[in-house]
Amino acid sequence: WLRDLHCHSRPGTSIDLAVLPNDLLRAIVNRLHAEMQKGQVTVRWRLQSVMAGVQMDANLLQQLLEDIISIALEAMPGGGTLGIETREVWEAGVVSFAEISISDTGPGREQGLLQAEGQADAETEARADRVHRFPRKGVGMPLIVRTVGHCGGSVLVQDGPGGGTRVTIALPVVG
Repeated sequence: WLRDLHCHSRPGTSIDLAVLPNDLLRAIVNRLHAEMQKGQVTVRWRLQSVMAGVQMDANLLQQLLEDIISIALEAMPGGGTLGIETREVWEAGVVSFAEISISDTGPGREQGLLQAEGQADAETEARADRVHRFPRKGVGMPLIVRTVGHCGGSVLVQDGPGGGTRVTIALPVVG
């Protein structure tokens, strides 16, 4: 499916469609609701009420957003808050991009990288056991960045000063 992902991520292909980000995000969270509830993860929604459609294949965008959400859930094995925001970006009086932000209240990327590099302790091992509640089957951040770039968008990853990570995707709107 990776070959399809790369082919479908090129702008101007015949499968570029108007995808409504808010509807897609609601559907993804709906599907993950039971696991999130079990993992004590709550969702903080901040969706712009009326959003322009983005120019991307719906299945591709769904896969990318599911992967970002899965990464966020993995960062909060003891529970936390998943933030989901959307907004339109205006340039010269017209909507040019739709931004989708996914944030978590986990420790941030640096702490996660230290744990991944083998500096494990009892707490890390317990974390690894809990992470299996949110199994990730996605493509990973490097491919997300490349795919969004092929679609004419951008990805910004930010760590909060006290922990947590925010991933913001900006995608061109249809129109």
